[in-house]
Amino acid sequence: MNCEELRDAILAGKSATDPDIARHLEECEVCAEMFGGERIDGLLREAATGPVSLTPPTLGGPLDRVRSMRTPVRFAMAISAVLLIGGLNAVSLLRTDAVAYPGVRMGITLAALALSAMFIIAFVLRPVHLPRPDPRWLPGLVAGGLVLTIFFCILPEAHHQVMAHPESFKGQGDDFWPRAIGCLIYGCVMGFPTLALLWLVGRGGPSRSTALLGGLTAMALSGNVALQLHCPLVSVSHLLVGHLGVPVVLLSIGLPIALRWPRAG
Repeated sequence: MNCEELRDAILAGKSATDPDIARHLEECEVCAEMFGGERIDGLLREAATGPVSLTPPTLGGPLDRVRSMRTPVRFAMAISAVLLIGGLNAVSLLRTDAVAYPGVRMGITLAALALSAMFIIAFVLRPVHLPRPDPRWLPGLVAGGLVLTIFFCILPEAHHQVMAHPESFKGQGDDFWPRAIGCLIYGCVMGFPTLALLWLVGRGGPSRSTALLGGLTAMALSGNVALQLHCPLVSVSHLLVGHLGVPVVLLSIGLPIALRWPRAG
Protein backbone atom coordinates (compact mmCIF):
# COMPACT_ATOMS: atom_id res chain seq x y z
CA MET A 1 0.00 0.00 0.00
CA ASN A 2 1.33 3.43 -0.97
CA CYS A 3 0.32 6.83 0.42
CA GLU A 4 -2.41 7.43 -2.16
CA GLU A 5 -3.94 3.99 -1.55
CA LEU A 6 -3.89 4.69 2.18
CA ARG A 7 -5.92 7.86 1.73
CA ASP A 8 -8.39 6.00 -0.53
CA ALA A 9 -8.72 3.27 2.12
CA ILE A 10 -9.51 5.82 4.84
CA LEU A 11 -12.13 7.48 2.63
CA ALA A 12 -13.60 4.02 2.04
CA GLY A 13 -14.09 3.64 5.80
CA LYS A 14 -11.25 1.27 6.69
CA SER A 15 -9.85 1.67 10.20
CA ALA A 16 -6.31 1.70 11.59
CA THR A 17 -6.72 -1.98 12.54
CA ASP A 18 -6.64 -2.94 8.87
CA PRO A 19 -3.33 -4.87 8.41
CA ASP A 20 -2.33 -3.00 5.24
CA ILE A 21 -3.01 0.41 6.81
CA ALA A 22 -1.18 -0.51 10.01
CA ARG A 23 1.83 -1.75 8.03
CA HIS A 24 2.00 1.43 5.95
CA LEU A 25 1.75 3.66 9.02
CA GLU A 26 4.70 1.79 10.52
CA GLU A 27 6.79 2.34 7.40
CA CYS A 28 5.84 5.91 6.40
CA GLU A 29 6.44 8.62 8.98
CA VAL A 30 4.72 11.35 6.99
CA CYS A 31 1.46 9.36 6.87
CA ALA A 32 1.92 8.28 10.49
CA GLU A 33 2.10 11.90 11.59
CA MET A 34 -1.03 12.74 9.60
CA PHE A 35 -3.14 9.65 10.24
CA GLY A 36 -1.54 7.74 13.12
CA GLY A 37 -2.92 7.18 16.61
CA GLU A 38 -6.37 8.68 17.22
CA ARG A 39 -6.21 10.91 14.14
CA ILE A 40 -7.50 8.22 11.78
CA ASP A 41 -10.63 7.68 13.90
CA GLY A 42 -11.44 11.39 13.74
CA LEU A 43 -10.92 11.40 9.98
CA LEU A 44 -13.23 8.41 9.61
CA ARG A 45 -15.96 10.26 11.51
CA GLU A 46 -15.45 13.34 9.31
CA ALA A 47 -15.50 11.23 6.14
CA ALA A 48 -18.84 9.70 7.19
CA THR A 49 -20.51 13.12 7.41
CA GLY A 50 -18.98 14.99 4.48
CA PRO A 51 -15.91 15.64 2.34
CA VAL A 52 -12.57 15.67 4.10
CA SER A 53 -9.12 16.68 2.86
CA LEU A 54 -6.47 14.01 3.22
CA THR A 55 -3.81 15.82 1.25
CA PRO A 56 -0.48 16.06 3.06
CA PRO A 57 1.42 19.36 3.22
CA THR A 58 3.31 20.17 0.07
CA LEU A 59 6.89 18.95 0.29
CA GLY A 60 8.21 21.09 -2.52
CA GLY A 61 10.94 23.20 -0.93
CA PRO A 62 14.33 21.97 0.32
CA LEU A 63 13.39 22.63 3.96
CA ASP A 64 10.16 20.63 3.61
CA ARG A 65 12.03 17.74 2.03
CA VAL A 66 14.54 17.69 4.88
CA ARG A 67 11.78 17.71 7.50
CA SER A 68 9.96 14.87 5.72
CA MET A 69 12.92 12.53 6.26
CA ARG A 70 12.59 9.69 8.75
CA THR A 71 13.28 10.57 12.37
CA PRO A 72 16.53 8.54 12.65
CA VAL A 73 17.92 10.52 9.70
CA ARG A 74 16.83 13.85 11.17
CA PHE A 75 18.28 12.84 14.56
CA ALA A 76 21.59 11.92 12.93
CA MET A 77 21.69 15.29 11.18
CA ALA A 78 21.03 17.17 14.42
CA ILE A 79 23.60 15.33 16.52
CA SER A 80 26.17 15.73 13.76
CA ALA A 81 26.50 19.34 14.93
CA VAL A 82 27.54 18.18 18.40
CA LEU A 83 30.02 15.70 16.97
CA LEU A 84 31.46 18.08 14.38
CA ILE A 85 31.90 20.86 16.94
CA GLY A 86 33.71 18.45 19.23
CA GLY A 87 35.83 17.18 16.36
CA LEU A 88 36.75 20.69 15.22
CA ASN A 89 37.96 21.66 18.68
CA ALA A 90 39.77 18.37 19.23
CA VAL A 91 41.64 18.59 15.93
CA SER A 92 42.23 22.31 15.32
CA LEU A 93 41.40 24.20 18.52
CA LEU A 94 42.53 21.82 21.25
CA ARG A 95 43.35 23.30 24.67
CA THR A 96 47.04 24.02 25.21
CA ASP A 97 47.17 22.01 28.46
CA ALA A 98 45.73 18.86 26.88
CA VAL A 99 48.80 16.80 27.75
CA ALA A 100 48.51 17.71 31.44
CA TYR A 101 44.71 17.25 31.66
CA PRO A 102 43.61 13.84 33.08
CA GLY A 103 42.41 11.75 30.15
CA VAL A 104 39.75 9.80 32.05
CA ARG A 105 38.19 12.96 33.43
CA MET A 106 38.20 14.53 29.96
CA GLY A 107 36.51 11.49 28.44
CA ILE A 108 33.81 11.27 31.13
CA THR A 109 33.06 14.99 30.91
CA LEU A 110 32.77 15.00 27.12
CA ALA A 111 30.67 11.83 27.03
CA ALA A 112 28.25 13.09 29.69
CA LEU A 113 27.75 16.50 28.06
CA ALA A 114 27.38 15.08 24.55
CA LEU A 115 25.00 12.27 25.54
CA SER A 116 22.84 14.69 27.50
CA ALA A 117 22.62 16.97 24.45
CA MET A 118 21.71 14.00 22.23
CA PHE A 119 18.98 12.85 24.63
CA ILE A 120 17.41 16.32 24.58
CA ILE A 121 17.63 16.39 20.77
CA ALA A 122 15.82 13.05 20.61
CA PHE A 123 13.10 14.43 22.90
CA VAL A 124 12.59 17.55 20.74
CA LEU A 125 12.47 15.50 17.52
CA ARG A 126 10.00 12.94 18.89
CA PRO A 127 7.38 12.30 16.14
CA VAL A 128 3.94 13.69 16.94
CA HIS A 129 2.16 10.43 16.10
CA LEU A 130 3.79 8.75 19.11
CA PRO A 131 2.20 9.12 22.55
CA ARG A 132 3.12 12.43 24.13
CA PRO A 133 5.65 12.14 26.96
CA ASP A 134 4.91 13.43 30.43
CA PRO A 135 5.15 17.27 30.28
CA ARG A 136 7.38 17.15 33.36
CA TRP A 137 10.10 15.55 31.24
CA LEU A 138 11.14 18.84 29.65
CA PRO A 139 11.86 20.72 32.91
CA GLY A 140 13.68 17.62 34.12
CA LEU A 141 15.86 17.48 31.00
CA VAL A 142 16.64 21.20 31.14
CA ALA A 143 17.42 21.05 34.86
CA GLY A 144 19.50 17.90 34.28
CA GLY A 145 21.62 19.64 31.66
CA LEU A 146 22.14 22.61 33.98
CA VAL A 147 23.03 20.42 36.97
CA LEU A 148 25.44 18.39 34.85
CA THR A 149 27.24 21.56 33.77
CA ILE A 150 27.40 22.81 37.37
CA PHE A 151 28.80 19.47 38.52
CA PHE A 152 31.72 19.53 36.10
CA CYS A 153 32.41 23.20 36.91
CA ILE A 154 32.70 22.71 40.69
CA LEU A 155 34.92 19.61 40.63
CA PRO A 156 38.42 20.11 42.10
CA GLU A 157 40.85 21.66 39.63
CA ALA A 158 41.96 19.10 37.07
CA HIS A 159 45.64 19.81 37.68
CA HIS A 160 47.90 22.23 39.51
CA GLN A 161 47.74 25.20 37.20
CA VAL A 162 51.28 26.63 37.19
CA MET A 163 53.16 23.34 37.43
CA ALA A 164 51.06 21.61 34.79
CA HIS A 165 50.89 24.36 32.17
CA PRO A 166 51.39 28.14 32.34
CA GLU A 167 48.34 28.80 30.15
CA SER A 168 46.10 27.38 32.87
CA PHE A 169 47.18 30.14 35.26
CA LYS A 170 45.71 32.89 33.09
CA GLY A 171 42.34 34.45 33.79
CA GLN A 172 43.33 35.86 37.19
CA GLY A 173 42.94 39.40 38.53
CA ASP A 174 42.24 41.95 35.81
CA ASP A 175 42.31 39.15 33.26
CA PHE A 176 39.40 37.29 34.90
CA TRP A 177 36.41 38.98 33.26
CA PRO A 178 37.83 39.25 29.71
CA ARG A 179 38.66 35.54 29.76
CA ALA A 180 35.31 34.54 31.29
CA ILE A 181 33.29 36.64 28.85
CA GLY A 182 35.41 35.32 25.99
CA CYS A 183 34.55 31.74 26.96
CA LEU A 184 30.87 32.60 27.31
CA ILE A 185 30.80 34.02 23.79
CA TYR A 186 32.89 31.13 22.44
CA GLY A 187 30.50 28.58 23.96
CA CYS A 188 27.44 30.30 22.49
CA VAL A 189 29.01 30.56 19.03
CA MET A 190 30.15 26.94 19.04
CA GLY A 191 26.80 25.72 20.31
CA PHE A 192 24.70 27.68 17.80
CA PRO A 193 25.00 25.13 14.94
CA THR A 194 23.24 22.58 17.16
CA LEU A 195 20.29 24.92 17.66
CA ALA A 196 20.24 25.81 13.96
CA LEU A 197 20.25 22.18 12.80
CA LEU A 198 17.61 21.26 15.36
CA TRP A 199 15.36 23.95 13.93
CA LEU A 200 16.19 22.86 10.38
CA VAL A 201 15.09 19.25 10.87
CA GLY A 202 12.27 19.86 13.37
CA ARG A 203 8.69 19.33 12.23
CA GLY A 204 7.08 21.35 14.98
CA GLY A 205 5.90 18.22 16.77
CA PRO A 206 6.41 19.46 20.31
CA SER A 207 5.15 22.85 21.40
CA ARG A 208 7.18 25.90 20.47
CA SER A 209 8.23 26.31 24.09
CA THR A 210 9.47 22.71 24.19
CA ALA A 211 11.44 23.19 20.98
CA LEU A 212 12.93 26.48 22.21
CA LEU A 213 13.98 25.37 25.69
CA GLY A 214 15.16 21.98 24.50
CA GLY A 215 17.09 23.55 21.64
CA LEU A 216 18.76 26.14 23.88
CA THR A 217 19.75 23.48 26.40
CA ALA A 218 21.23 21.29 23.67
CA MET A 219 23.03 24.37 22.33
CA ALA A 220 24.49 25.12 25.78
CA LEU A 221 25.66 21.54 26.29
CA SER A 222 27.21 21.47 22.84
CA GLY A 223 28.94 24.77 23.59
CA ASN A 224 30.35 23.29 26.79
CA VAL A 225 31.70 20.32 24.83
CA ALA A 226 33.64 22.86 22.76
CA LEU A 227 34.81 24.75 25.86
CA GLN A 228 35.94 21.56 27.55
CA LEU A 229 38.15 20.81 24.58
CA HIS A 230 39.35 24.35 23.95
CA CYS A 231 39.72 26.32 27.20
CA PRO A 232 42.89 25.58 29.26
CA LEU A 233 41.72 27.43 32.38
CA VAL A 234 40.88 25.10 35.26
CA SER A 235 39.95 27.41 38.15
CA VAL A 236 36.47 26.84 39.52
CA SER A 237 35.68 30.57 39.49
CA HIS A 238 36.41 30.81 35.77
CA LEU A 239 34.35 27.70 34.97
CA LEU A 240 31.37 28.93 36.98
CA VAL A 241 31.29 32.26 35.15
CA GLY A 242 32.61 31.52 31.67
CA HIS A 243 31.36 27.96 31.13
CA LEU A 244 28.25 27.69 33.30
CA GLY A 245 27.36 31.16 32.06
CA VAL A 246 26.48 29.68 28.65
CA PRO A 247 23.34 27.74 29.77
CA VAL A 248 22.46 30.40 32.35
CA VAL A 249 22.43 33.21 29.78
CA LEU A 250 20.66 31.16 27.08
CA LEU A 251 17.93 29.88 29.41
CA SER A 252 17.50 33.34 30.97
CA ILE A 253 16.66 34.59 27.50
CA GLY A 254 14.59 31.60 26.40
CA LEU A 255 12.53 30.91 29.52
CA PRO A 256 10.56 34.20 29.59
CA ILE A 257 9.80 33.78 25.88
CA ALA A 258 8.67 30.16 26.32
CA LEU A 259 6.41 31.06 29.24
CA ARG A 260 4.58 33.58 27.07
CA TRP A 261 3.84 31.01 24.39
CA PRO A 262 0.80 28.72 24.63
CA ARG A 263 1.75 25.19 25.61
CA ALA A 264 0.14 23.78 22.53
CA GLY A 265 2.49 25.95 20.45
